[in-house]
Parts: sequence; C-alpha cells; structure tokens
Amino acid sequence: MKIQKFGKLFAAVGLLFFPLVLTSTEALANAGSFELSSSKYSVNEGAGKIDIIIKRVGGSTGTATVNIRTRTGSTNTAKYDVDYVGFGPTTVSFASGETQKVKAVQIIDDKLVEKDETFQIVLEKPTGGAKLGNIYRATVTIIDNDSASTSTSTSTSTSTSTSTSTSTSTSTSTSTSTSTTTSTTTTSRSNFSLRGDPNFSSSKLSSETKLWYDRLWAAINNSNQSPNATDLAASNNVYDYARGLNTHITSLLHAFRATGDLRLLDEIDRLTEIMRSKLKDSSILTVGGTKYESDGYLNWIYNRDNEYKGTDVHEMDDMQAHAMISAVAYAFHVNKDLNSKYQERANFWTNYLKNHFEAKWRARKKKSTGFPFLEKKLTHAYAQWNRYHYYMHKLTGEKGYYDEAVRMAQVIKNGVKTVSTSVGQAAIWDHGMPHIGGSTHGPQPSNYARYTMQAMADLAFEGFNAYAETGFMEKVALTVAGNVLNKAPSAISDKIDGSGSTSVSIYGISPFTQMALWDKSGLIKTVSSQIYSNTESSSSSPRRIYMPNGFIMSTLK
Repeated sequence: MKIQKFGKLFAAVGLLFFPLVLTSTEALANAGSFELSSSKYSVNEGAGKIDIIIKRVGGSTGTATVNIRTRTGSTNTAKYDVDYVGFGPTTVSFASGETQKVKAVQIIDDKLVEKDETFQIVLEKPTGGAKLGNIYRATVTIIDNDSASTSTSTSTSTSTSTSTSTSTSTSTSTSTSTSTTTSTTTTSRSNFSLRGDPNFSSSKLSSETKLWYDRLWAAINNSNQSPNATDLAASNNVYDYARGLNTHITSLLHAFRATGDLRLLDEIDRLTEIMRSKLKDSSILTVGGTKYESDGYLNWIYNRDNEYKGTDVHEMDDMQAHAMISAVAYAFHVNKDLNSKYQERANFWTNYLKNHFEAKWRARKKKSTGFPFLEKKLTHAYAQWNRYHYYMHKLTGEKGYYDEAVRMAQVIKNGVKTVSTSVGQAAIWDHGMPHIGGSTHGPQPSNYARYTMQAMADLAFEGFNAYAETGFMEKVALTVAGNVLNKAPSAISDKIDGSGSTSVSIYGISPFTQMALWDKSGLIKTVSSQIYSNTESSSSSPRRIYMPNGFIMSTLK
C-alpha cells in the first residue's frame, strides 16, 4: 500500500519535473550561433565609423551573450587608437528572440597619405548554449582618403606630382604645410595627433618653426626655468599640479602634437614619474571628529591654504590635476607600440585614475556608478574636468565617460556668448557658470581663463564636440586678441571682457600665445612678440616655455 502511494507520488512529481528538463534541453539546442554578417568590411577613412553587424542564426531561444573585440591585422596594419578606436573584449547581450546587434567602431581620419590599412574583428566566448558560427573573424580595411597633392603630411617629399607649382618659396595657401615640389621642409602635422614620429628631425621644420622649437628646448633645459617644472613635480602639492604643472605639461603635449618629437613625450614622462614617486596612501581626513590617516587609495597632498593643508580633500585641484594626468596617460597609450616604457606608463596611470583617484571620490560621494561624481561650477575647472571624461573614454572605451564628456562640452558651449571687439566677434563667459546654477561672478579673470582656454584648445585638437565646431576656437582667440591684450604690451586686461588691468608677467606663464593658431587678426602673434622681447632677458635662452610653444603653433596656420 505504501509502495503504491509512493509510486503515485513519484509519477505526479515526474509529470512536473521531466517536462522542465526537456524544455531546458530544447532551449539549449535552439540557442543558435553567433557570427558576423561578413568576413570582409571596408570603410572610407573619413566616414567616422563602421557598423559591424553581429547575427544570431540557427535559433534564438533564451538569453545569450558573445564577446566582440578588435585586434591588429597581419598586413598594412591599422594602429590601435591612431587609425581606429580599438576595444578589448566587450560583451554583447541578446534577449530571447533577438537575432541581430550592431557594434560601431570609430575610424580616425589622420590626414596622412598612406596605404589602405587593416584590422580585425573577433567574436569569442559565447554563452547561453550558443556557439560560434562560421564567420567569427572579419578583416576591416580602412581606405585612405588622402592624396599626395592635398596631404599635409610631415614627411619629406620628392613627389613627381603634376602640380603646376615649381616655386621654392613658402606656400601662401591655408594649408598648414609649407612643402612644395622642390622643398624638403615642413612646418607641421596638421592633424595635431598625439602619435609620435620616430623619424622626427628638427631639420625638416621650416626656419621659423625651428627657431621657436629650439627656443622651446632652451627653456626646457634652462636651469633657471620659471616656473621650475621639476620643483613643481617634486612638491607633492596638488595645488601646483593643478595649476602651474598642468599648464606646463599640457603645453608640452601641445608641442608634441605639433611636431611629433618623442623627446617631448620623454620629458613629460620624466616629470610625471617624479609625481608618481610622491603617490602614497597618506590621506589626512577628518570625518565626524575622527581622523583617518589612510583610506586605501594612493593620492597626492594639498599644501596651500590652511583650510585644506595636509589633506587630499581639495576637490577642484584634484579634478584639474587628474584631468592633465588623463591626457598624459592617453598620449602614452597612443604610442605604446613604440616603447615598452610607454605601455607601462599607460597601464599604470589608467589603473591609478580608475581604481585610486576616481574610486576614492566615488566612495566619498557615495556615487558608485553614474555621472557626475564630482563637479565644480567654475568655467576653468569645468573645462579641465571635461578633458578627464574625454580621455578616460579613450583609455577605457566606457561609454559613460563619453556621454558625460559630450554633456559637459555642451554646457560649456551654452555658457559662451558672442560679443563684438575691435578685431571681430569674440567669446565671453561668466567665471561662475550661472547658467547651470553656479554663482554669478561676471567675466572670467584672465588668470583663470588661461586654464579654460588651454582645455578648450586641447579638446579642439582632438576634434571633440563643440570645441571643434567651425568658429568656436576662432572666437576664443579673438577674446585674447581683442580683450585680453587691449592694454599690451605693458599690461593685460584683468578680465576677458577687456576690463581692468593686471601684470603682463601672467601672460608670460600662460598659454595665451598658442591661441594665435586660430587668430584671424594676427594680433596675438604681433603683440606676443613684443611681450616676449620685454619679458625674456635672452631671446635665445628663455626661461619660460609657454610663448615659444605658442609661437610654434602660430607658424602652423
């Protein structure tokens, strides 16, 4: 009798249990396979991106995922983050019934005459019972869109072009290249890429560019350099890192963009390695009366005002200093194949930024995900912080950084107003960003605008968002030409609307001169020359790098 009851119970449970097992097995059998829509793709270099289609074929039952990644091809290889924005294994999820997803790969137009280049797309590690299909690898060919007759490449040319020009004089066109059919010199790399040129030689520069290039290096090597970048790097003072050293290193990055001289990247490395040696888990933070002398995160210390002295809690300076470090990390990343040292630096700084600096502030702000996790409503800090999100996207491929960078760029743009000056339509903005709820301070002081403008220039060189829009940087340049310099060469204006007066010495340690690159009036270059003569006791051995760097830029128009 008991056996009969047990048998009936087993039969009842079996009716419920076995159909479930069969259904699960059936789902796995119908999970399908992942494959690419083609084994070969091609894209024009100027297209901006290519859409890669991932298909789920032979079944689509149940949730499943597959990883997609880029890798270097075998011949005429495109370079990661130079010709295309590569990415590591990225999970693509398919819901039950979904049969197609699209993954975009960004293509970089480098303006160089070169062969068509290739890279590969790879699918791997499917889950959910799905398998890899027949086409799980594909080659993408980037079709060069530059011709020898229109290129602004820095390479020395012995072209047999049918161009009718045979002059050996410098071209008067708007091109940034001065090479002609019989010239062996060039003045620029028009794309301002962070990619170094292993074959760089100053002998290839035009005479004017070489003059200022030599003066830049004279300033870098001057034992009486002002401000002394080595001392700033050794200070372990985030105040100095955010301001003077940020301006110095970013100026070197811009000179590197203009020339491709890897010695400049090595000088940046020298300074940032000094900074790296100062990193310690040595926070001095008081919360609720309790002092914490370490918190598990590497950091630098603020050593300026008594309110923050000896701590790592100064948000604005931490933001600006690490914005600069993110740009440096990306410069190393772009050149990682040229020197194993650059690879190590890119890895170290990316990890530090993500898992120490950012993790620290996210923990303090109780903001584990999402943006913004820090914000300062002052235009110079906001523009610098915009750099951080842009470069962190480039370093990690995480979309959240990019979306935040776009949002911030539009906030900056919306705060810029157009005004008339004696030299044309210029830009002006409030120091305190009242358009997003900040305090109204009035036109930004020139002493702070130098940080704003350098950040704008940095992102313009990257071709990013509002900063790269036609006319944006031109208006910013005319702010310098028409307002900041309206009392020069004896003084400069205290604010960007041309009001007030302050010492011209500020101009000598500011990146204003590089705005000459966008200055249609030509006034910045002319007046800066006068200021340079008045402030440098030796024109051939200057103490400051900023104006020589700016003059290098001014020769590239």
